[in-house]
Amino acid sequence: MHKLDSRRASAILRLRSNSDFQVFQEWLQASLAEVDIANRRMDGSALNRSQGKALALEEILKAPETAEQALTRANAR
Repeated sequence: MHKLDSRRASAILRLRSNSDFQVFQEWLQASLAEVDIANRRMDGSALNRSQGKALALEEILKAPETAEQALTRANAR
C-alpha cells in the first residue's frame, strides 16, 4: 500500500476512535476468517486470488497501527 502521510494517518486514527469503525473492523475480521477457511479448500489460481484478498484485508485491518507508526516517525523528524 501507499505510504501514509501525516494527514491521512491522523484521519485513520480519528476513525479508529469511532464506534462505527469498530463495527467495520469486526466485519473485516469476519471476512478474513471466511477467506482463511476457504483458502484451505482451494488450489491453483483461485487460491492465489483468495490469498491476495486475505492480504488486502490484513493490510486494511492493520491501517490504524500503520498510521500510528507513521505519525510517530513523522513527529520524530
